[in-house]
Amino acid sequence: MLQSLFFSVVKAEMPVEIKNSTLDSQFKQLFPEIKAVYGQNYDLTIKGDLTSNGIPLIIDSSKGIIPQNLEVSIQLLCMNETMTANELAVEFTFVVDTVLNATLRNFVAYLNIPSLSVSGTKVSQDKIGVFARDYDKLFTSAFTVVTDEINISMEAGYPLSKLNDNIGFISSMITNTTITPFQMDGFMYAGFTYFTDVMGGEVMFIKNSEMTESRDSLFEFAMVE
Repeated sequence: MLQSLFFSVVKAEMPVEIKNSTLDSQFKQLFPEIKAVYGQNYDLTIKGDLTSNGIPLIIDSSKGIIPQNLEVSIQLLCMNETMTANELAVEFTFVVDTVLNATLRNFVAYLNIPSLSVSGTKVSQDKIGVFARDYDKLFTSAFTVVTDEINISMEAGYPLSKLNDNIGFISSMITNTTITPFQMDGFMYAGFTYFTDVMGGEVMFIKNSEMTESRDSLFEFAMVE
């Protein structure tokens, strides 16, 4: 089940510490009220979490993977020299609208995020008295800078063999691997060639059926030799 798999993989990594010097610097500039409470030399930790109960996906052959109802939270945790552990200063929740151009070729992952916007921002916890702002615009701008960095860093792809040496061995037996949404609306395309194949590889279209309240999405396979 494509949507359930995507949600499970993402949810399993949450909450996640967002280690990005650009975002860290932006937040310190954008929230002077944090410095007013914790002093000049405070440490900032940014954590993100997924608050959605599921992530419906649209597979668009011209745009890529489009997550729906992507609800997230961002926590800003702070600590100064008088403290032994960081504490939650403020937490925001909002909805992210984005598009993921994600493709896997020969066990190298390629990712581009052409658009991202934030809406419906709420201050869910506040221990420092944050000022009223246009938080939708603020977070859209801040995270767009981060996605631009991701796009540049992923332009040449990320070899999955860096995650595990066994992947390098597997890739020598399973070649011409391709997983991409850019073939047919509503389907993820998956293809590969096994090292013993003499007549070519196999192709599989994985259908991303629409979810309803009572029924999860289903895989539908079309195998071609």
